[in-house]
Amino acid sequence: MAIELKKVSFSYPNGFEAVHEVDLRIDEGEKVAIVGQNGAGKTTTVKLMNGLNLPSSGDVLVDGINTKDKTCAFMSKYVGYVFQNPDDQIFNSTIPVMGAGLSHQYATMGRVKNWGIEAVLSTVNIRKKDFTWTTNFQFNLNRSILKELDGSGQDNIQDQLFLNKSLGAIYGYDYDRVVQVEDTEYMQANGAKPGDPMYVDHDSDGVITPSDRVILGFNKPSFQLNMGNTITWKDFSLYFLFAGTFSGGKYGVAPNNFAFATNMESMAYINVEDHPFWTEQNRDTKHVGATADVSKFTGVQKYGFIRLQDVNLAYNLKGAWMSKVGLSSAQVYVSGQNLFFIAPDWEFSDPEIRNSRATQLARTVTFGLNVRF
Repeated sequence: MAIELKKVSFSYPNGFEAVHEVDLRIDEGEKVAIVGQNGAGKTTTVKLMNGLNLPSSGDVLVDGINTKDKTCAFMSKYVGYVFQNPDDQIFNSTIPVMGAGLSHQYATMGRVKNWGIEAVLSTVNIRKKDFTWTTNFQFNLNRSILKELDGSGQDNIQDQLFLNKSLGAIYGYDYDRVVQVEDTEYMQANGAKPGDPMYVDHDSDGVITPSDRVILGFNKPSFQLNMGNTITWKDFSLYFLFAGTFSGGKYGVAPNNFAFATNMESMAYINVEDHPFWTEQNRDTKHVGATADVSKFTGVQKYGFIRLQDVNLAYNLKGAWMSKVGLSSAQVYVSGQNLFFIAPDWEFSDPEIRNSRATQLARTVTFGLNVRF
């Protein structure tokens, strides 16, 4: 069997050409690594090999079969694809501690049912002599449901893997509100004090025990929707892309203890004036007290957001002077990335990073000149 790419090019709906006239042949038994910088088209090229992407031009042949003529499901009989993010395919399973101190082992020990919806819509909103406006929408919804796990037929609570549930489960005690002075019955039953977190008693026995733990949500997004716009007027062109990752139901949530507690590690870096905490004078119902017992605490928030991901404004220079200096074309431009985001339910960090101690996504502005001789 061989995989062959013949003059293959691939462009995304916004017009960006990720792969340009690639010629490649991989024969049976060969081991080939495709390397390059970020954005060079490596992943796009590999997805062309089993029909996840279909070429804009050229042909991809797998054992002589043209991927344009078959479905992706059919091509999966010939080409297996391991996605770049292994979280949905390889489990980090807890094992008994060995002599070398190992406590976890990566293994493909289960079966995941994956399904999704991808849709693209392109519109021409205005088309006149000197003015055009086009829009591209990209919608993506994906679900990865764990169907089998190590043959035991049981959930793996320690590793938060649950049969017939989505991967990315967040499992723990269900935070309700802050314990108040008048919650004497709850405090007596659970050894709590005012300002501590109050958890939901799911088994209704009056005491918070491990049996009250539940799935608080899933860190996988509900769906993603991008909207790219291209506007041209005479020699000006403007492109801007809004990227949206949305929460819904129990999807699109993540732990964010920093939004609720003040006495956790590294919380000293957050100004308490912007982050209140419970006191008898300030009976907050969201933020626990400065000395609260947070040993069992998991505070989750929805991380859905809309981001202005890319903006590019360009102007094509013209004039007789260009031929005099040997230029066939010239363009000045200014572009920006990650200029702002709106995340109404997430606090203290970029909702895509979701970690206030990690490096956040950079906001960049670039000025440039493209010339062609």
